[in-house]
Amino acid sequence: MELKERFLKYVSYDTQSSEESTTFPSTTSRRCCWPIWLRRCARWV
Repeated sequence: MELKERFLKYVSYDTQSSEESTTFPSTTSRRCCWPIWLRRCARWV
């Protein structure tokens, strides 16, 4: 996947946080993105 394609894919995810939340990640949408980010980061290590 090219850089532009990766960028467009990542910016399409809803990653808005909630200042009122007491949990981490602060929203369900962020919680759903964790597996995606972890898989990507594991490739770089």
